[in-house]
Order: sequence, then structure tokens, then C-alpha cells
Amino acid sequence: MKRSSLFYARYREKQQTSAIYERSRFIREEQHWYYIDGVHLQAGRNDPCPCGSGKKFKKCCGL
Repeated sequence: MKRSSLFYARYREKQQTSAIYERSRFIREEQHWYYIDGVHLQAGRNDPCPCGSGKKFKKCCGL
């Protein structure tokens, strides 16, 4: 079984906060899910923030 889902993660590197936003593909084999690959998505400044806050990207994670 294959499944696609949105993946969003924040991380900090060298004192700077960044985020990864991608559509990821997974496959299920013998009751376990495995990551296959992902396509990087870029949110526009006026798009809703992918973190789910309800704010615009530019006012939230798009620092």
C-alpha cells in the first residue's frame, strides 16, 4: 500500500530557525511504513502557513 501526505518540520541550524515543507510518499510493508521520497513545496508569503496556525506564512514561519 502506498500513501502520500504533507510533511512539515521546523529545525534550528546555526542559530537560525528554518522549516521543511514537502509532499512525502510512504509505502507500507508488513505492518511498517517506510519513507520513499518527497517533493519540496514552497509556501507563498500570502498562503496559509503549513504549520496549521491559521496565520499567513509571512506572519508565522516565513520569518
